[in-house]
Amino acid sequence: MKLSEKKKILHSITSEMNDFYDNGTLLIYKPLDRILRGVCLEESREPDKVYVWAFIQPLYIPQTTEVFNFGKRLGGGCASWGTTESGVISRLVSEEGLPYLNTISGPEDFIKWKQSDILYTQQVIAYSLVVIGNYSDGLFALRRLMDLIPKDLDYDYLLLLKEQVAHLTHLCETNPEKAQALLKQWELFTRSSLRLPLK
Repeated sequence: MKLSEKKKILHSITSEMNDFYDNGTLLIYKPLDRILRGVCLEESREPDKVYVWAFIQPLYIPQTTEVFNFGKRLGGGCASWGTTESGVISRLVSEEGLPYLNTISGPEDFIKWKQSDILYTQQVIAYSLVVIGNYSDGLFALRRLMDLIPKDLDYDYLLLLKEQVAHLTHLCETNPEKAQALLKQWELFTRSSLRLPLK
Protein backbone atom coordinates (compact mmCIF):
# COMPACT_ATOMS: atom_id res chain seq x y z
CA MET A 1 0.00 0.00 0.00
CA LYS A 2 1.26 3.46 -0.86
CA LEU A 3 2.24 5.83 1.93
CA SER A 4 -0.42 8.31 0.78
CA GLU A 5 -3.10 5.63 1.21
CA LYS A 6 -1.80 4.76 4.69
CA LYS A 7 -1.95 8.43 5.60
CA LYS A 8 -5.60 8.56 4.51
CA ILE A 9 -6.41 5.68 6.87
CA LEU A 10 -4.51 7.28 9.75
CA HIS A 11 -6.27 10.60 9.11
CA SER A 12 -9.62 8.83 9.08
CA ILE A 13 -8.91 7.37 12.53
CA THR A 14 -7.78 10.67 14.04
CA SER A 15 -10.81 12.46 12.61
CA GLU A 16 -13.05 10.06 14.55
CA MET A 17 -10.94 9.74 17.71
CA ASN A 18 -9.11 12.62 19.34
CA ASP A 19 -7.22 10.22 21.67
CA PHE A 20 -4.50 9.97 19.01
CA TYR A 21 -2.30 12.26 17.05
CA ASP A 22 -0.66 11.40 13.76
CA ASN A 23 3.12 11.73 13.56
CA GLY A 24 3.15 10.82 9.85
CA THR A 25 3.84 7.11 10.08
CA LEU A 26 1.87 5.99 13.11
CA LEU A 27 -0.78 7.15 15.52
CA ILE A 28 0.38 8.04 19.00
CA TYR A 29 -2.00 7.54 21.89
CA LYS A 30 -2.08 10.54 24.21
CA PRO A 31 -0.39 11.37 26.48
CA LEU A 32 3.11 10.47 25.27
CA ASP A 33 5.45 10.12 28.20
CA ARG A 34 8.07 7.42 28.81
CA ILE A 35 5.91 4.77 27.17
CA LEU A 36 4.90 4.93 23.51
CA ARG A 37 1.40 3.55 22.97
CA GLY A 38 0.32 3.63 19.38
CA VAL A 39 -1.29 2.23 16.28
CA CYS A 40 0.79 1.30 13.28
CA LEU A 41 -0.09 0.09 9.79
CA GLU A 42 2.16 -2.73 8.61
CA GLU A 43 2.45 -4.00 5.04
CA SER A 44 0.50 -7.22 4.53
CA ARG A 45 0.93 -10.01 2.00
CA GLU A 46 -1.63 -8.31 -0.18
CA PRO A 47 -0.07 -5.20 -1.76
CA ASP A 48 -3.17 -3.04 -1.34
CA LYS A 49 -3.84 -3.96 2.31
CA VAL A 50 -2.24 -3.48 5.73
CA TYR A 51 -2.18 -5.16 9.11
CA VAL A 52 -3.26 -2.88 11.94
CA TRP A 53 -1.24 -3.09 15.16
CA ALA A 54 -1.82 -1.60 18.58
CA PHE A 55 1.50 -1.65 20.42
CA ILE A 56 3.19 -0.53 23.60
CA GLN A 57 6.90 0.33 23.67
CA PRO A 58 8.97 1.63 26.58
CA LEU A 59 11.06 4.46 25.17
CA TYR A 60 13.89 3.96 27.69
CA ILE A 61 14.79 0.68 25.95
CA PRO A 62 17.07 1.93 23.15
CA GLN A 63 15.55 1.06 19.76
CA THR A 64 15.75 2.41 16.23
CA THR A 65 12.29 1.21 15.09
CA GLU A 66 8.87 0.45 16.46
CA VAL A 67 8.87 -2.85 18.37
CA PHE A 68 5.75 -5.00 18.37
CA ASN A 69 6.84 -7.41 21.15
CA PHE A 70 4.03 -5.92 23.22
CA GLY A 71 1.67 -5.59 20.31
CA LYS A 72 -1.68 -6.87 19.23
CA ARG A 73 -2.69 -7.27 15.61
CA LEU A 74 -6.24 -5.96 15.47
CA GLY A 75 -8.99 -8.01 13.86
CA GLY A 76 -7.13 -11.29 14.36
CA GLY A 77 -3.80 -12.71 13.24
CA CYS A 78 -4.19 -12.67 9.47
CA ALA A 79 -6.82 -9.96 9.02
CA SER A 80 -5.73 -7.18 6.68
CA TRP A 81 -7.52 -4.06 5.57
CA GLY A 82 -7.67 -1.76 2.54
CA THR A 83 -8.27 1.95 2.15
CA THR A 84 -12.00 1.44 1.61
CA GLU A 85 -12.26 -0.15 5.07
CA SER A 86 -11.13 2.82 7.14
CA GLY A 87 -14.42 2.77 9.08
CA VAL A 88 -13.80 -0.85 10.06
CA ILE A 89 -10.24 0.02 11.06
CA SER A 90 -11.46 2.90 13.24
CA ARG A 91 -13.94 0.57 14.94
CA LEU A 92 -11.20 -2.01 15.57
CA VAL A 93 -8.92 0.64 17.06
CA SER A 94 -11.75 1.77 19.33
CA GLU A 95 -13.00 -1.69 20.36
CA GLU A 96 -9.74 -3.69 20.45
CA GLY A 97 -6.89 -1.22 20.33
CA LEU A 98 -7.85 1.22 23.06
CA PRO A 99 -8.55 -1.46 25.71
CA TYR A 100 -5.17 -3.02 24.90
CA LEU A 101 -3.32 0.31 25.02
CA ASN A 102 -4.94 1.17 28.35
CA THR A 103 -3.38 -1.88 30.04
CA ILE A 104 -0.10 0.06 30.39
CA SER A 105 0.24 3.76 31.12
CA GLY A 106 3.68 4.00 32.72
CA PRO A 107 6.79 2.09 33.80
CA GLU A 108 5.13 1.07 37.07
CA ASP A 109 2.66 -1.08 35.14
CA PHE A 110 5.44 -3.27 33.75
CA ILE A 111 6.82 -4.14 37.18
CA LYS A 112 3.56 -5.87 38.10
CA TRP A 113 4.60 -8.64 35.72
CA LYS A 114 6.43 -11.69 36.99
CA GLN A 115 10.10 -12.12 36.21
CA SER A 116 10.32 -13.72 32.80
CA ASP A 117 12.41 -16.16 30.80
CA ILE A 118 11.66 -14.12 27.67
CA LEU A 119 14.61 -11.83 27.04
CA TYR A 120 12.78 -8.67 25.94
CA THR A 121 10.11 -8.99 28.64
CA GLN A 122 12.76 -9.35 31.33
CA GLN A 123 14.61 -6.36 29.89
CA VAL A 124 11.48 -4.23 30.14
CA ILE A 125 10.82 -5.35 33.72
CA ALA A 126 14.42 -4.70 34.79
CA TYR A 127 14.75 -1.29 33.15
CA SER A 128 11.30 -0.25 34.42
CA LEU A 129 12.26 -1.09 38.01
CA VAL A 130 15.30 1.15 37.65
CA VAL A 131 13.25 3.93 36.02
CA ILE A 132 10.91 4.09 39.02
CA GLY A 133 13.88 4.07 41.42
CA ASN A 134 13.51 0.55 42.82
CA TYR A 135 17.22 -0.25 42.62
CA SER A 136 17.33 -3.38 44.78
CA ASP A 137 14.67 -5.20 42.73
CA GLY A 138 16.09 -3.60 39.59
CA LEU A 139 19.52 -5.06 40.28
CA PHE A 140 18.01 -8.50 40.86
CA ALA A 141 16.09 -8.20 37.57
CA LEU A 142 19.17 -6.93 35.69
CA ARG A 143 21.24 -9.88 36.94
CA ARG A 144 18.49 -12.26 35.90
CA LEU A 145 18.42 -10.56 32.49
CA MET A 146 22.19 -11.01 32.12
CA ASP A 147 21.78 -14.72 32.93
CA LEU A 148 19.16 -15.02 30.17
CA ILE A 149 21.44 -13.63 27.46
CA PRO A 150 22.86 -16.63 25.56
CA LYS A 151 26.58 -16.95 26.25
CA ASP A 152 27.38 -19.02 23.15
CA LEU A 153 25.91 -16.64 20.57
CA ASP A 154 27.78 -13.57 19.39
CA TYR A 155 25.07 -11.74 17.49
CA ASP A 156 25.65 -7.99 17.48
CA TYR A 157 22.37 -7.20 19.24
CA LEU A 158 23.18 -9.67 22.05
CA LEU A 159 26.67 -8.24 22.50
CA LEU A 160 25.18 -4.74 22.63
CA LEU A 161 22.54 -5.87 25.12
CA LYS A 162 25.25 -7.40 27.35
CA GLU A 163 27.13 -4.09 27.31
CA GLN A 164 23.98 -2.12 28.12
CA VAL A 165 22.97 -4.40 30.99
CA ALA A 166 26.48 -4.47 32.45
CA HIS A 167 26.73 -0.67 32.27
CA LEU A 168 23.29 -0.07 33.79
CA THR A 169 23.96 -2.63 36.53
CA HIS A 170 27.25 -0.94 37.41
CA LEU A 171 25.59 2.48 37.59
CA CYS A 172 22.75 1.17 39.75
CA GLU A 173 25.34 -0.21 42.17
CA THR A 174 27.60 2.84 42.21
CA ASN A 175 25.67 5.94 41.14
CA PRO A 176 21.88 5.69 40.78
CA GLU A 177 21.61 9.27 39.48
CA LYS A 178 23.84 8.34 36.54
CA ALA A 179 21.69 5.23 35.96
CA GLN A 180 18.66 7.52 35.60
CA ALA A 181 20.62 9.80 33.27
CA LEU A 182 21.61 6.82 31.11
CA LEU A 183 17.98 5.68 30.82
CA LYS A 184 16.99 9.23 29.88
CA GLN A 185 19.75 9.27 27.24
CA TRP A 186 18.43 5.99 25.81
CA GLU A 187 14.93 7.43 25.80
CA LEU A 188 16.07 10.47 23.82
CA PHE A 189 17.86 8.16 21.36
CA THR A 190 14.67 6.12 20.83
CA ARG A 191 12.53 9.24 20.51
CA SER A 192 14.90 10.65 17.91
CA SER A 193 15.02 7.36 16.00
CA LEU A 194 11.22 7.15 15.89
CA ARG A 195 10.85 10.88 15.08
CA LEU A 196 8.94 11.53 18.29
CA PRO A 197 8.98 14.84 20.18
CA LEU A 198 12.10 15.17 22.33
CA LYS A 199 11.56 15.97 25.99
